[in-house]
Amino acid sequence: MAYNAVAERTASNRIKLIHENVKKIRASEQMGVKYMQLWEEKALIREEGRSEGRSEGRNEGIKVGKAEMLVNSVEAAMKNFGIDLQRACEGIGTTVEEYHRAKEGKCEMP
Repeated sequence: MAYNAVAERTASNRIKLIHENVKKIRASEQMGVKYMQLWEEKALIREEGRSEGRSEGRNEGIKVGKAEMLVNSVEAAMKNFGIDLQRACEGIGTTVEEYHRAKEGKCEMP
């Protein structure tokens, strides 16, 4: 059943008043233009937000990937060459502190 028919048959004056106002707004070209402009603006804002979120997610993923790579490289050097943590870190150009931060997931990798 169409909303028009329901609204016209209702006993509620409030519903009838709301329905009349909705019909006037829908018939107004100026209101239609404003509605479309608002809709387009919201769509642009949503897309900008999605794009920003994807970018932040990629950047965060890259940082996590770099931290994991640092940890894996240090640990592989220690295992494969039988060296201690300090020497392994020096060998790959990092510090023991950076290794520990990366291992804990707190490393801010560039």
